[in-house]
Amino acid sequence: MIPAARWLVLTAWFGLFAFWFARIVWLAPNPLYPVVFLLLLEVGPLLFPLRGLLHGRPYTHAWTAFLALYYVVLAIDDLAGGATDRRLGALALALALALFVGCVVYARLRGRALKRLADGSPP
Repeated sequence: MIPAARWLVLTAWFGLFAFWFARIVWLAPNPLYPVVFLLLLEVGPLLFPLRGLLHGRPYTHAWTAFLALYYVVLAIDDLAGGATDRRLGALALALALALFVGCVVYARLRGRALKRLADGSPP
């Protein structure tokens, strides 16, 4: 179950990264704001947990679940706020929820496994 949760987290993270980058630059650019500003605001936060996610650290997964909620809010805003294409909002919501669920499950299972190892009991 731990490898499946890790796969879900990494797939959702890379999917969110690619989605928001493509949305800002190519799919639905916003003419009111500079592209660099939007990239820093919407793609930049995803870069903070990358190292910990790649190394499989449970603590990083735990706080990345909170970061995923930011992307849930952005996706709901796209769905409810008159976005040009609601399918983009639905895709963003699916990716953000997948990241959230994957992070919570991985952090919980991996944290328990590491605790059992530290206590000396078999995994």
